[in-house]
Amino acid sequence: MADRTGGWGGLIVLDNKGRVGYAHTSRRMAVAYSIDGDVVAKISSLE
Repeated sequence: MADRTGGWGGLIVLDNKGRVGYAHTSRRMAVAYSIDGDVVAKISSLE
């Protein structure tokens, strides 16, 4: 991602079945989403 954008960042994606994916080039990224009423919140780290 850093090569394509020339910077740091991240994204969270959902597919048509509701599955969650995320990627980031920053050292850390906050990630939060809800599936069937359950909330998932975390800090993803490259370390």
